[in-house]
Amino acid sequence: MNFDPKSRYYIPLVLLFGFAIPMIASLILFTNSIYVAFCATVCRWIFSLHIVWCTNSVAHVGDWKPYDKNIAE
Repeated sequence: MNFDPKSRYYIPLVLLFGFAIPMIASLILFTNSIYVAFCATVCRWIFSLHIVWCTNSVAHVGDWKPYDKNIAE
């Protein structure tokens, strides 16, 4: 399956699975208010982004080697 992020379904699916479903789950399972569910969802999203960026940064910290074209050989 060739996934094109510019497809017309990308943004609706991101909003549905990234924000709407976690908010609804929080509202139903924990009987939170909409404000608390929204804040928890946004905090989860921000935390996920920080983990990804931190992993990327840590992977590059100890590697001070210059680019080498023959590295894959």
